[in-house]
Amino acid sequence: MKPTIKLVIFDAEGTFIKIHPPVGEYYAQLFREVGVNLNPVELQSRVKEVYRLVFNENKDYHRWNEALCFKAWRSFFEILFKDYRFEPWFDSLFEKAYAHFGSKDCAIPIPGFPEFAKALRAKGLKLCVLSNWDGRLHSVLSGLGLDKLFDRVYTGCEIGYLKPNLASFLHVLSDFKVLPEEAVMIGDSLKDDIEPALKLGMKAIHYQEEDYQHLFLTFQEQLLRP
Repeated sequence: MKPTIKLVIFDAEGTFIKIHPPVGEYYAQLFREVGVNLNPVELQSRVKEVYRLVFNENKDYHRWNEALCFKAWRSFFEILFKDYRFEPWFDSLFEKAYAHFGSKDCAIPIPGFPEFAKALRAKGLKLCVLSNWDGRLHSVLSGLGLDKLFDRVYTGCEIGYLKPNLASFLHVLSDFKVLPEEAVMIGDSLKDDIEPALKLGMKAIHYQEEDYQHLFLTFQEQLLRP
């Protein structure tokens, strides 16, 4: 008999919300306000590179908190825009960007997700978020009206560990008092979401922009039927 599924854990960005406009476009628009023209496509590529440099090198072992995450985002911004860091407007642009990614204006819900989440809740499942975002995610989800879909929202900067650190997953499982085999992880990253979940003995679904109505049927067939 299959173990009873009690908890579904979701990644956030790329799984049920999407940054919009893309980060590169937003930054290009932001710098145009001070008369600097930047290529949004090149920026988008650099964003990923600098993010890995700042966050990924130590995220498996480093103990995070909100203050350290804020410093990391400041370092990210300074490295990404190193040619402009001594301009008089640089600090205000960072503050504006930091606030933007803590507001509902930075993201849009992926179509079909609210209905998917409600259908899972109707089956008696607990739902939560486990994201490498920081505490700003709470205001983003609240602004989009998505926060009430979840029993809890966890961010790595608040619990102290970023995915794929197994401690972040264990924290959630312990909080809900469920065994790994009673939980499902749904996320878009093999490295951060799927592989660590499977390593712990959880079920996992690699989300790749498929229709959420179809995903519910798959979920029900593979994970909820005895």
